[in-house]
Amino acid sequence: MARAPREAPDCAPLLASALGADEAEQLSAALKAIADSACLRLLSLIRAQPAGEACVCHLVEPLGLSLDPPFFAGVAARPDCQ
Repeated sequence: MARAPREAPDCAPLLASALGADEAEQLSAALKAIADSACLRLLSLIRAQPAGEACVCHLVEPLGLSLDPPFFAGVAARPDCQ
């Protein structure tokens, strides 16, 4: 016997309506951009900073990376970074 899906009365729906093809393409592209585990960790590290922003010097050590390209190509630490 199949169970009826439970509804969570306190939860708002994720979408007001079904996605159109263009909306689905845009959302897919955005989700692909953060699908990498390193990207997700970077986003979480940035979000965890008090102001919601971080210098690259705060990101390299927790991820075991260096400031060398290719990962941080074109990125530099702020002069006041410690």
